[in-house]
Amino acid sequence: MSYFEDIIKKANAGDREAQCSLGFAYMLGEDIEQDYSLALEWLKKSSKQGFAEAYRHIAELYMNGNGVIKSLEMAIYYSRMAELKGDRIAKDLKIHCQKSRMGELSLEPMVELWHYYMREPRDFIEFYEKAIEAQVGHGPFRLGYIYEMSGDYENAIKYYRIGEERKAADAIYRLGYLYEKGYGVNKSRLRAYGYYRKAEMYGDVNASNALGCTFCKTIPTSEAGIRKLKDAIKGEHPVAKLNLAFLYATEPELGATFEEKTKYYIEAAEKDNTQAKIALGYLYMNNKEYQLSLKYFMEAGGEGNTDAEFMAGFVCEHHLDSMNSAAFHYKNASDKGHPLAKYYLSECYRDGRGVTQNEEEANRLFEESGIGEDI
Repeated sequence: MSYFEDIIKKANAGDREAQCSLGFAYMLGEDIEQDYSLALEWLKKSSKQGFAEAYRHIAELYMNGNGVIKSLEMAIYYSRMAELKGDRIAKDLKIHCQKSRMGELSLEPMVELWHYYMREPRDFIEFYEKAIEAQVGHGPFRLGYIYEMSGDYENAIKYYRIGEERKAADAIYRLGYLYEKGYGVNKSRLRAYGYYRKAEMYGDVNASNALGCTFCKTIPTSEAGIRKLKDAIKGEHPVAKLNLAFLYATEPELGATFEEKTKYYIEAAEKDNTQAKIALGYLYMNNKEYQLSLKYFMEAGGEGNTDAEFMAGFVCEHHLDSMNSAAFHYKNASDKGHPLAKYYLSECYRDGRGVTQNEEEANRLFEESGIGEDI
């Protein structure tokens, strides 16, 4: 009997560690075809027996939205459970998820302007090829970008290198991006850094933002990183503003004021950035400004984010003493499959708070949540 066959046998016999190992194997697709549904099924069997690592892996599924609705609130819940059960890695996962509620350090602009060129790429390819021959305009960058967006990295790199020869900052920046991501080239942060520095030298604000991210991903409170992000902000780089807001909101050592934490999120929220609205919901909730917190959670929930819809209910129940509104928001999130919302709504039906008391509905939602037994 092979090692893997032994794991399956033990898992079927109820061994919680084997169940976790089998669930993790399905999760990664190692020695078996990847199947997130079966991964969750076996991990839940293991977690119901109190196995800490299984809770952590379930948290990872929710964090990445693999086989389940993506939910940082669920990821935080399961990582907390893993931590309580003694998993040493879970605390770092929980902190990562809590920070991720504020967003993340990002390279790309919020609104991709270049999709315009993808409508009739053949026409633009001919146009920019002529521009490159004439050595005018941003032809190398724009033609390279058309190829990059279509997944043809070989041609993308070819034209970006033409741009590099002509000291075109935008093309040089894209070479750095490709090396950072490993698209069409061997991934190399060192080479990416070199291209970003070169592009910044020629005045590209995307490169300043990228350098800020590079420094702050290594040391979140890096003075050099913060300085680069501020340089990008001076050049009106929209994502640099969100990157700085994210660092101010998640790194207490930076000593940011509440106004500094919220300023750029508010700008982005006014442009209908859902992530910014979610971040503001948490920031205002932690600052005990509950009506503003509810406003932003409701807006983000209305844009389809189930975590935000659930949090709107949470704020109504726990901070505004409005059970009718809380049940309304829990139901909206529950109808879209949010497990914590199902659990909280089940409690509303059980106690008749905000809804008509209904034991049958309470039991149904409790079972569907799949988490009630752990709370």
